[in-house]
Amino acid sequence: MGIKTYNPYTPSRRNMTCSDFSEITKTTPEKSLCTSLKKN
Repeated sequence: MGIKTYNPYTPSRRNMTCSDFSEITKTTPEKSLCTSLKKN
């Protein structure tokens, strides 16, 4: 799993990193889970 680094546009972002979930997630969502909610 990769690590995503951010550009330091503020001092707190200088050393900020997070996990990159591109290996374990799909690029498109599952169609059966994407249904619209009917609201009145």
